[in-house]
Amino acid sequence: MKSFRSVLQIFLLTGVVFFAGMDSPVAQQFSTTQDLLMVDTNHRVIGHVVKLMSTGDRAQVVLELPGLTETVLVNVYRYRIDHVTHPFVYFTSRDCSGSVYLLASASENNVVPATAIAGENQSLYISDGNASVMRTVGSMLSGRDCVTVTMDIEALNAELIADLGLEYLPPYTVE
Repeated sequence: MKSFRSVLQIFLLTGVVFFAGMDSPVAQQFSTTQDLLMVDTNHRVIGHVVKLMSTGDRAQVVLELPGLTETVLVNVYRYRIDHVTHPFVYFTSRDCSGSVYLLASASENNVVPATAIAGENQSLYISDGNASVMRTVGSMLSGRDCVTVTMDIEALNAELIADLGLEYLPPYTVE
């Protein structure tokens, strides 16, 4: 088994951008050349690799979380799983609790739902697919920090799906 960084370096040196094939609408946008899986330290599958990023530090992966019905893209680094569409989660409370929202602008297309990964446990939040609404928010989760804010945003209702940092244990590698 090769390390995540080694696999990235091999492909970057050869100038090949690699895409893995699946049946999801997102994956169908890409050329299929080989099937690569991203796994955690226990060889638990995180998902199929869609794209190895040219920066060499991450891969874009279609998440395969038990019970997840939406197609969710995530960036996987060696020691963390991160967002693709938007880094912030908003709350009406001032302490990052209660009703959860994502910015409506985080939903750039209709292929994948708006998502965010934030918090110490790399919590995955997904929009519920309903129309956006104007909300006054009192806090936002940015990375691991809860920041007090007061602003009006065009928001999508969202829900916590899973704590990815607890679900999948690093380091992450490609197989």
